[in-house]
Amino acid sequence: MNVETTITASPNLAGALDALKMPVMLRAVARGMQRGTLLIAGRIQKDRLSGKGPFPVAQQKLGVVTGRLSQSVRGTQPQSSGDAVTTSIGTNVKYAAAHEFGFKGEVNVKAHEVTMTKLFGRKLKEPLRFSRLAARRKVNIPERRPFRAGIEENIGLLEREVSLEVINEIKTGGKA
Repeated sequence: MNVETTITASPNLAGALDALKMPVMLRAVARGMQRGTLLIAGRIQKDRLSGKGPFPVAQQKLGVVTGRLSQSVRGTQPQSSGDAVTTSIGTNVKYAAAHEFGFKGEVNVKAHEVTMTKLFGRKLKEPLRFSRLAARRKVNIPERRPFRAGIEENIGLLEREVSLEVINEIKTGGKA
């Protein structure tokens, strides 16, 4: 999943950037992107992957069941290639893609034990345990896009952090 943004320098800033060495500027951009990515990842955890759901699809938000998805959100180390610096925010939790992009189809459900402690809203005297057989199940998960929405609404953080680092390099003449 890639969401890209381009930061365009004003003519005055572009002239100042040209006066500095490209590797120095790329390192400054990478530092700003690293900090900005951390801030955005934190905002996604707080604003898009928290609270008690389910939430309406339009909110582009997921509620917490175990906290596994929220805790797994990470930004990558910025990478320079030529005159570009890239970074990404994501997760290694497999079901995240189904919520981000939506999924409609069949899935396999493994056989498992079920324990019920309530029935019709009333607490049972003793838990009721039974086994469920393996089965195929049709699912329709709507596209909620918590990652893309979180990145889009917080891209200004990334731009601000990059700008701060670039301005610092310009002020110090690349000697910071």
